[in-house]
Amino acid sequence: MNNQVLMQMRLCQAIREMHHEQYEFILEARKALAGMQPAALADLAFMLRESNKLVDDMRKEQNNLQEQVEKVACVRWVQANLNDGANAEPIRGEFVTATPDVKKMASLPRRSTNPEAYDALMKYLGIPKDVVEKDLMRCHWPSFTEHITALCAEGRPLPDGIDPSKTYDVYRLLLRKRADAPSLDG
Repeated sequence: MNNQVLMQMRLCQAIREMHHEQYEFILEARKALAGMQPAALADLAFMLRESNKLVDDMRKEQNNLQEQVEKVACVRWVQANLNDGANAEPIRGEFVTATPDVKKMASLPRRSTNPEAYDALMKYLGIPKDVVEKDLMRCHWPSFTEHITALCAEGRPLPDGIDPSKTYDVYRLLLRKRADAPSLDG
């Protein structure tokens, strides 16, 4: 195994250990709740709030890194397979088989900054005006990405309210763990 794979395994193992330790703490804290005084409960609530911020910050950073890694992998795969088209092989790693998934998306107009374009998009989608005015409906981003991708693939025009110059590619990897992948447990 190369050094990069070992580094990846150590990261996963460290996260798994942290998760296990935190889970044990949570179980202990739940058992201790009945005997805790209000002041101790308030302090515990504060500590949990602060630790939640740290965990959430770590989750966001890890998600951002995952998105960046997927994008770089997809772009490099696309560049390497420009001439292969639909016959291109998926990416095979030590742990996964990854299939690049490139979709089209467009910047959606906001009601607060571009009400005319926003209203045009809502009209295109068939959303009644009173529902739009009450802000009861919003576009589901993954579904809208699928819709924009299909329109672009078919060569059809974009929905009203969407600026064609503000379209961009969204890169994702469809990851499937390999049956013969090394264990992440050490």
